[in-house]
Amino acid sequence: MNQTHDLAAVDLNLLVAFQALHETRSVTHAAARLGVTQSAMSHTLRRLRDLTGDTLFVRQGRSLAPTPRADAMIGPVRHALHQLAHALTAEAFEPETSRRTFRLASVDLFDLVMLPAIVARLAAQAPGVGLTVVPHGRASHEALHAGGIDAAIHPVLATGIEPLPPAGLVQRTLLREGWRLYMRRDHPVANWDIDAYARADHLVVSPDGSGPTLVDAALAALGRTRHVAVRVPHFAATLPLVARTDLVLTGPASLADLVPETIRVVEVPVEVPGHAITLVWSERFADDPGHRWFREQVVAATRVVVR
Repeated sequence: MNQTHDLAAVDLNLLVAFQALHETRSVTHAAARLGVTQSAMSHTLRRLRDLTGDTLFVRQGRSLAPTPRADAMIGPVRHALHQLAHALTAEAFEPETSRRTFRLASVDLFDLVMLPAIVARLAAQAPGVGLTVVPHGRASHEALHAGGIDAAIHPVLATGIEPLPPAGLVQRTLLREGWRLYMRRDHPVANWDIDAYARADHLVVSPDGSGPTLVDAALAALGRTRHVAVRVPHFAATLPLVARTDLVLTGPASLADLVPETIRVVEVPVEVPGHAITLVWSERFADDPGHRWFREQVVAATRVVVR
C-alpha cells in the first residue's frame, strides 16, 4: 500500500474534528469548539466512520463514549496535529538565550566604521549570539542563496535610484554618502583647488590593485588626470599612510569619524558621484525570526553611527 498516496486523499480537518470529539465527548461541544454547525459536525463524524471503518463513538447517556479504536487513535492523532502545528508556526527566536552564530560578508570600510557598533549592540541584547565576518566578494551571492552567509554588505553607486538586486535576493540601503579629501594636517598644500588636486600624489584603495576609479572618471570628464602614487587593497592602511606622508586620499565621508587630529579633512575639489552601502540577503531567509532580528540590529547600529 502506498501510504503517502492514501494520506493525500485524506482531509486532515477530519483529524482535527476527531480530536475535538474525543476531548469533548459531544457533537454539540465539538462543533462549538471548531466554529461549525452541529449538522456539519455530525456529517464529519460520518466521514470519520467511513474513513476508519469503525463507529469510533457510541451514545452513552448524554455523551459519546470512544470505542477502543478511537482510544488507540487519539494519541498518534494528537501528536501528529501538534507536529503539524509546530511545523507551520515560525520558531520563536529569543535573543537573550540564543547561541546562534550569524555570518556577515562585509567590506573593510564598513568593518572599520560600523562593525564596533554592531558588535556592541549584539553583545548588549544577545550575549550568547556569535558573529563571523568574512570578506565580501564575487561568491557572496551564491553563499547567500545557499545559506553559507546570512547577509552581505554591498557598496553601490548612489544614483538616487535603488539598484535592483540579483534574482532571489533582497536589499536595503543602509546609508548614502559622498567623498572627502584626506591629508596630513601639516601637508604643504593648504588650498585645494582642482589644479592642486591634480598635481598631488594620490593614495587609492583598489582591492585588485588596478583600474581607474570614480575620481579618475570625474577628472577625465574635465580633461584632467591625477597621479596615483600608491594603491592599497584595504582602507585600514590608508589613514596611517596619509598621516605620515604627503599622499592624499579621496575617501568616503564616513571615514572622517575615524581620523586622528593629525589628519585634515576637506571637500573634494571635483564633483564625484556618491555611493551607497546596502544590506543584502536571500528571500529564502526573509521570514526567519532570528535572521530578521539580526538584520534589524545591523540597520539600527548603522543609524546610530551615521546620525
